[in-house]
Amino acid sequence: MKKIFEVIVLLLCFCSFLNLLKVFGLGSWGDFNIYYHSATAALHNSNPYLLKGAFIGGYIYPPLCLLLFYPFVWIPLILAGQIWTFVSLACLLIAIWILVKQYNATTNKLLLGVIWILVFNFFPVKFTLGMGQLNNIILLLVVFAMYAIKKKKDGWAGTVFGLALTLKYTPIYILPYLLVRKKWRTIIFLIGTICILFTAGFIIVMPTISIYYFQHVIFSLGFSSSWTDYYNQALSGFLIRDFSGFTNTQITTTRYVLSLLMLAASLYIVSKRKSPAVKNTDLEISIFITLNLLLNTFSEQHHFVLLLIPLLVTYFIIKQNNLSWQYYGILAICYLLAALNMKTPSAYPTILQSHVFYGTLVLWLFDLYLLHKFPNKKKQSISSQERS
Repeated sequence: MKKIFEVIVLLLCFCSFLNLLKVFGLGSWGDFNIYYHSATAALHNSNPYLLKGAFIGGYIYPPLCLLLFYPFVWIPLILAGQIWTFVSLACLLIAIWILVKQYNATTNKLLLGVIWILVFNFFPVKFTLGMGQLNNIILLLVVFAMYAIKKKKDGWAGTVFGLALTLKYTPIYILPYLLVRKKWRTIIFLIGTICILFTAGFIIVMPTISIYYFQHVIFSLGFSSSWTDYYNQALSGFLIRDFSGFTNTQITTTRYVLSLLMLAASLYIVSKRKSPAVKNTDLEISIFITLNLLLNTFSEQHHFVLLLIPLLVTYFIIKQNNLSWQYYGILAICYLLAALNMKTPSAYPTILQSHVFYGTLVLWLFDLYLLHKFPNKKKQSISSQERS
């Protein structure tokens, strides 16, 4: 019977992967187009932050991020997009493999197949690849940093986190976590990496571009967002959509207050836990990855590809602590709410349009509960549980 299940899972996994490969035939990748044209502008001494036009303007990333796309500007746009999609997909596969391997789960074919099916059908994964976003690179870097912490390579962890933050602001909430955990070496390397890379960006990319970024772009990203679009599944999007009777000031104030309370709650529960062994930090880091997605000024659905880390970590925590089926049920609900996409969101009540936010919020609360319930319980490998 097990062999039959393995064959069925293998077929579903193969079909899911083939379906994912459709992104190579799109011919246009919205965000990659922005990166491509922005890098082209920078090479021609134009300011990419001032470009206007559909799928051309709207670049908001650090100047150094442009260097990632310099090699692509010498290639025709469609071919460049396909190559970038391949790189992004490779980063996704490597990141998930490394994360699963840390829990000794790569030898369990049935479990591994189910994981890949869930990953390939996770809408944020499809959205990231379809838009040509760089989230999968950030995903891989965060997984590398978590692995480095487990191996007591705090300097390497700080360097990798610093590189991720230089490319995108998504893992910014890792900083208060590192402060509470007194990871001074990691923090020093993180800050040092950011300083070095921003300096390199200032030198390599036209200095006026970097100056404009610091004057007009970076500080505007942390303030209130008026983006009511369905794809904004952060706390800001939920408040704007579901409390339309509030003024902008009331929504902004509410968001800041809730953000501070949620951050304080996360830091408090982590600080109450005795400093864990380096191999037991995954759940803590996962909480702050989830918090980052909830509290960003805006979080498009493609940002939630990073939710794969806390989803997988939570699964392995449940499995290794031999918890009951109800725990798996809660996790399944979190996955489903985050994995779904409404093709016509206007056809549904507003309260249902924040389903990704709900799933992520429940996962954050669930992980805080698990962290509190199992504060220092040593992890057992999955393989040892299977033998027992």
